[in-house]
Amino acid sequence: MRLKVNTYTQKLHWLPVRQRIHFKILLINYKSINDMVPEYLSELVSIRKSFRKLRSSSQILLQVPVSRLKSYGDCVFSVTAPTLWNRLLANIRNVSSLENFKSLLKTHLFKVAFTDKSLLSFKSLQGSYKHYLGYC
Repeated sequence: MRLKVNTYTQKLHWLPVRQRIHFKILLINYKSINDMVPEYLSELVSIRKSFRKLRSSSQILLQVPVSRLKSYGDCVFSVTAPTLWNRLLANIRNVSSLENFKSLLKTHLFKVAFTDKSLLSFKSLQGSYKHYLGYC
């Protein structure tokens, strides 16, 4: 039965629950960076400032606060949002319009959700897709 549900969600281009949650978190994050949300949400994320000239200084990366509780602390919005954001592909992070961001993000999360995990190498799982397969 599980196979049929995945097949139908894939045909309808629906995201599974975990990727849908990540979509919503990243969308709120994008809006907070671009001043499209109330101030109390914008205060939860801060852009990482580099004092040296690095290749990454042209990218919009967020400061990830240290959480004290590894079980629940890493699932808080102020930790999860920057973590997901920093692991997102640069071409998605740097999009200027909200509609393009939503489209690219949904396509990316759809590919992550329905890519056969056995085809991915272990090193790639430790990289950008590690959090997508995590518990938060």
